[in-house]
Amino acid sequence: MKNNIFLIAFILFTSLSFSQVTKPVNRLIYLDSTWNQTDEENHTYYRIVNDYYSKKDYYTVNDYFKSGITQMTGKSSNKDYLHMEGQCVYYHENGKRKIMCTYEDGKKTGKQYEWYDTGSLKLEAEFIANNKEKTSDYKINQSWDATNNQTVINGNGIYEKTEDLTYPDESNMNAFSEKGEIKNGVRNGIWRGTSTKLKASFIENYENGKCVSGTSTDYNNLKYNYTQVLEKAVPENGMHSFYNYIAHNFNTPKVEGLGGRIYMTFIIDKNGKLTNPVVLRDIGYETGKEAIRIINEAKNWIPGKVRGIAVSVFYSIPITIEAK
Repeated sequence: MKNNIFLIAFILFTSLSFSQVTKPVNRLIYLDSTWNQTDEENHTYYRIVNDYYSKKDYYTVNDYFKSGITQMTGKSSNKDYLHMEGQCVYYHENGKRKIMCTYEDGKKTGKQYEWYDTGSLKLEAEFIANNKEKTSDYKINQSWDATNNQTVINGNGIYEKTEDLTYPDESNMNAFSEKGEIKNGVRNGIWRGTSTKLKASFIENYENGKCVSGTSTDYNNLKYNYTQVLEKAVPENGMHSFYNYIAHNFNTPKVEGLGGRIYMTFIIDKNGKLTNPVVLRDIGYETGKEAIRIINEAKNWIPGKVRGIAVSVFYSIPITIEAK
């Protein structure tokens, strides 16, 4: 009897000892309504990166609505910011599928399918690699309205899209409701749309998928003419100059053998100022603090624009420190 009691006590002690040294496996990240990192009190979504504390080629990532319903599931080659690979599925908050697509090196490729929150099919589209422009051409093959009436058949018809703020979209393109003709899979003729987020409306003219002209009108009734629907935020003297600024001004701690990558994000606001720097992961010795300083002191960029209107843009960069 005494031996049995000793054995039970030994097993219990052993279990407790192992539980005390157990390291976390996954990482929980809170996200706000614009998909930027925040705290638990202010979150709209949250993300779980599986096996975050292990070194892997790909990490399973699951995003959730605040309610706990799955919003997205997929794989990322980077555990600190999303760089998606392979099939990815997004969901409506009622649990039904919303979007299914495939990523290659962080960019969409191949077929994409979308569904209404009722479960009925909404869209069949395709991303085709444009090696010359180093982009993807987007073609709409089939689409259906909410009453299951097919509006685009084999790449021809009228397509209508509603504003969607629940889908992570750094470009703000999903912030618009819009309607126009699809011909041979691409936009053609006159397109019109509005955005409650940007408080603006637009009218555009397309020829064979290319925007020939466009005019946006904001809430102050100011008009903006453009031919590029999306203009990325860029440093005034180019990205090479920006990285040179970091390399020459980053004060690396004088620690022998110190090396690795610092991952951080920031926002380029409507005036081109770099704001809200956040360090996702540093390599210790106050390297994160130094990364924030370097961004706060950086010169203004040329702000990003959507349909001629300046917008705030989310940006992420790695800063590499080479061991000496």
